[in-house]
Amino acid sequence: MRKSAFIRNLLLIAVATALSAGFAGICFGADVPVVSNIAVVDNADGTATVTWDTDIPALGAVNYGSVSVTGYTITRFTVEETADATSHSVVITGILPQTKYKIVIVNNGAESQPIYWPGQMPSPCALVQQRLGCPLNILDLIFLRNRLGQSVSPGDPADLNDDGSVNILDMLILRNCLNAPAVGPCYCEGWCVD
Repeated sequence: MRKSAFIRNLLLIAVATALSAGFAGICFGADVPVVSNIAVVDNADGTATVTWDTDIPALGAVNYGSVSVTGYTITRFTVEETADATSHSVVITGILPQTKYKIVIVNNGAESQPIYWPGQMPSPCALVQQRLGCPLNILDLIFLRNRLGQSVSPGDPADLNDDGSVNILDMLILRNCLNAPAVGPCYCEGWCVD
């Protein structure tokens, strides 16, 4: 009985020692900057200026990239500041007209909630409806099925996830949107199957 209690106490001491050694140098309760006043201004030259404030001086950065129909960032870029500040300004480049961007502010390694610019990110089904028209129906599935395996050019409406080809993932996206209510006006842009 005494031997098992001794071993248990020895294990507890070993675990406590390992934990305290493992956390050496980590500062608990460190201040994480609070981000406010995020604004994005299109400079109309293929760049945009992202500004924001933090409640404490912080080294800031912006992660950004264009967004596909499914809400995934196609290519991610990062622009970093060079000095700590409470008022931040970063110029992002490669901005294309009529393209939605996901922007994440990073301060001292802490990420903000993503924002979508310009405006809020529409639902994936709203974007599918913009590409294929609405209401979506079985004929749209047939349209995609007939294009399966084909390579496509950027922006092709049949490539719903913008991965460069029409494949089963595009079919799944469309299937999940078949019963979605129409968002905004229904229209076709020459790609709808009548």
